Amino acid sequence: MMFDMDNTSSFKNESFYNDTGELYKNGTLPIWAIKFYFTVIFFGSFVSFVSVIALLRCKRSAGLRGRMYVGYACMNDLVIVQTGQGFLRYLEKKDKDLLQKKGMVIGYDGRHNSKHWAELTAAIFLHAGYPVKLFGMVTPTPYIPFSIRKYKCAAGIMVTASHNPKEDNGYKVYGPNSAQIIPPADKEIQQSILENLEPWPTSWDKSILSNNSLLSDPLGQVTCNYLGVIFNDILPEFKEINLKQKLLITHTAMHGVGTPYVKKVFDGIGIIFQTVPEQQDPDPEFSTVKFPNPEEGKSSLDLAFRTADQQGSVVILANDPDADRLACAEKQKDTNQWKVFTGNELGALLGWWMLFQYRKKNPGKSLENVYMVCSTVSSMILRTIAKAEGFHFIDTLTGFKWIGNKALELQSAGKEVIFGFEEAIGYMCSMAVVDKDGVSAAYQLATCASYLYSQGKTINQQLQEIYDKYGTLSLMLQLLLIDIFLPFVALLEILTVNSSTWQFSSELCWFYNGSEVFFNTLTLWLTLCLNFHVISLWNLHNRNITTYGVKDASIACDESSECLVTNERGVSNETYEASTSKETASREINIDYRKKKKRNDFSIILPSAMIWFFCFSLSIPSFVLSAVLNFKDESICVIIEHTFGDTLQWVLLVFRVFLPMPLLLLSVVILVIKLVKSSIRDKESSSSKASFDIKRLVIFSLAMSFLYLIASFQRNMFNCVHIGSHDFRNSTIEKFKLPPLYNSNLNTIFIVSLSMFHYSSCITRALLCFFYCQSSEN
Repeated sequence: MMFDMDNTSSFKNESFYNDTGELYKNGTLPIWAIKFYFTVIFFGSFVSFVSVIALLRCKRSAGLRGRMYVGYACMNDLVIVQTGQGFLRYLEKKDKDLLQKKGMVIGYDGRHNSKHWAELTAAIFLHAGYPVKLFGMVTPTPYIPFSIRKYKCAAGIMVTASHNPKEDNGYKVYGPNSAQIIPPADKEIQQSILENLEPWPTSWDKSILSNNSLLSDPLGQVTCNYLGVIFNDILPEFKEINLKQKLLITHTAMHGVGTPYVKKVFDGIGIIFQTVPEQQDPDPEFSTVKFPNPEEGKSSLDLAFRTADQQGSVVILANDPDADRLACAEKQKDTNQWKVFTGNELGALLGWWMLFQYRKKNPGKSLENVYMVCSTVSSMILRTIAKAEGFHFIDTLTGFKWIGNKALELQSAGKEVIFGFEEAIGYMCSMAVVDKDGVSAAYQLATCASYLYSQGKTINQQLQEIYDKYGTLSLMLQLLLIDIFLPFVALLEILTVNSSTWQFSSELCWFYNGSEVFFNTLTLWLTLCLNFHVISLWNLHNRNITTYGVKDASIACDESSECLVTNERGVSNETYEASTSKETASREINIDYRKKKKRNDFSIILPSAMIWFFCFSLSIPSFVLSAVLNFKDESICVIIEHTFGDTLQWVLLVFRVFLPMPLLLLSVVILVIKLVKSSIRDKESSSSKASFDIKRLVIFSLAMSFLYLIASFQRNMFNCVHIGSHDFRNSTIEKFKLPPLYNSNLNTIFIVSLSMFHYSSCITRALLCFFYCQSSEN
């Protein structure tokens, strides 16, 4: 697909490019359509390439999360012990004196094993002689960063899987600055864990938790101080409005930890509070919801809707199970239906509300030093509001770990950060907690709703006023430009340059076509590599079931010292005798652990590394060859192309099509077969827990492959158009007296349509990568 648009070429009637170039010149295809194609294809390929790279680099934020299951790819006692040991050694290297003096804080939610794993972690630090503040009952995640700042601890750990399904659990890590960890700390902790995989003799001993002077429960003091921050923050006039308005708010904790803490806050600020009784207490089974995520909207809030309707409440606030996120719904008078606000809508509303309060507290004060922060995947309406009102707005990478660390960076520079948010219903309304905080967000939103209703407005009406004032159209244009159409800004510039001529400069042709070939080919190889990597992961996952079990089983112990036998087909009801202790089971599981792990690691890392090196190496010639084939001027390149043009084209086709395409199709077939076999097996066993995450990755890989094949099909169709524009097509039509299927207008429409189709498929790949990475975030 190399075209010479330079009409000065001296090789007329000898190359595909020159003949096609003459046809361009004669008007078969307008030059602006060719420019359009080259620009869109280049940017599409670049977006697709970058999205795949982003996917391959995407990691879970600030900790671990996964299914509670056997194997080092899942959450279990062994993984918790190894992580705790590695984290301890990391903290000793970073600041042992701080760890010795201030210790660390550990909390947990109401999920299965959360308390047990928090105690295991605490025991590891206590055995090493370091003080530990372990919460005595389930707590909201925001209490951990709040406690780190209050006590100046060396670090913090929260055992939670947030809003994940009941089969999951997680291990979230905070640094000494009270924010979630970011690079390079995450890699250093990971390396420290790998260096401390062998369980220490005392790591399983939780008896040290009894009567230990180094162990304390900070719950009462932290709750008192946390409530003090909120009560000191609210303006007296707003508290008075809360008491007078008597707005009834329905709250659901989604079977999580939020109810008692939100109730204490609401009681203190004068908000009338009612709960959804079936969901107010911690329930690790999440018995009334399939996915305990209030972001799901109506499917997860159905019970809250019914409760609110029965009590005449028009506002619902919903925390996720660890109370670090907040959703909101409002009954609409005109339709009598519930509207569930999106994370971006609540971000806009709370941004306006925080600015409104700031001005109330600081009348006449300049906003020059005021900042709001959000992640780049969230609505940019705060940027528009910032420009209109005079404060500053900063966007960060995806994840609250970046928002929190950026807020701390700004605070250390003397700036006032009054709000931060991310579209996944996470809000930071106070620098007392540099993380998403569903409890303080509930206080802010409840007070905001009470104020609005006292003014005769609803939440939705105020939101519409915000959009009317700062521009719904402006918001939509920002989203479109940033997420999709930004590359076309460059297209407009290109179309206005040399528009009266029939040619690209040789440099532009080389840059666009050569770079497009490079990015497209590299994307193909990376997609292929991803598929084989997933196949390796699948095989490794299946080997883990037998390698790290005891006679094809894993012993997972509950708090009553009974052990469940977990095998490939689910969890049986068989239990071991109480005399079979956790320590004995753990020792059995860990026989030859390191040797077996190294063997399994080697079996996946070596092939994967070879595939990565192979793929990247083979993508380089496509760029070099495309440069030679496109940079056609009076230089050595002309001689090379003229002498070896056909050979180079065939070599390039080998790198771009003949070698990778069959491998890609083969990998797709293998993935489909594995997926079908696994589905049949899971259906027979009535359990799919063991392979859920792997299945999701397989389905994602298949989708990426099919999207690439669609884009590849488009490129072949483009080639057909140009073959049809060549003398071969003309002679064929004349020989067989075929009707003129191609003309200038049809070709133009076809090329523009295919260009947009290609770009759409590339954008779809990018969005797919984004959503997959988002689903992996904490």
